[in-house]
Amino acid sequence: MAARAPRAGDPSPDPWIADLLVALSPNPAYALNRAWDFVDWNDEASVLFGGFDPDDLAKRNLLKRLFLDPAWRALFADWEVVARSAIAQFRAATVGYAAAADIRAVLDPLKALSQEFDRQWAEMRVEEAPVWSKGLVGPSGEVVTYDYFMLTPAGVGKETTISLYRKRGDSLRARPSRRLSP
Repeated sequence: MAARAPRAGDPSPDPWIADLLVALSPNPAYALNRAWDFVDWNDEASVLFGGFDPDDLAKRNLLKRLFLDPAWRALFADWEVVARSAIAQFRAATVGYAAAADIRAVLDPLKALSQEFDRQWAEMRVEEAPVWSKGLVGPSGEVVTYDYFMLTPAGVGKETTISLYRKRGDSLRARPSRRLSP
């Protein structure tokens, strides 16, 4: 499985990040910039999350998808919990540059277009990204549980994060350990 090919006008994905997303297959994974725009993803993430469209302002940003895309609202079994946590994490992640143009380009339209986002943003909640499980609703209505991890690769500061979803039950523990003996 391959990460997507960059398109004209896209932010240039870091080739190391693109390679990492490929290596994370078969687990769905995507990369976000500091404004939480999707900058790269693997095929599994595209399938699970209904594709990514960098040309669609509402679909190229995680928060905009959560609050403005009805398909994403329906995708998360506990949408309210996921949305509330995402807002608190975004606030924590952007506290040092909340007035920057790229951050305002996310917040200002969302506040205007979503009363729910505006209300939750005003709560001023802050939290770090938890390691937790999310239930995603499949095409036939079944809820599939994924363990969720937000990773910050060394060498990119906090400008890029990787979101990794591992289907519950797909454990790596069954594989032989390559740990060094003491």
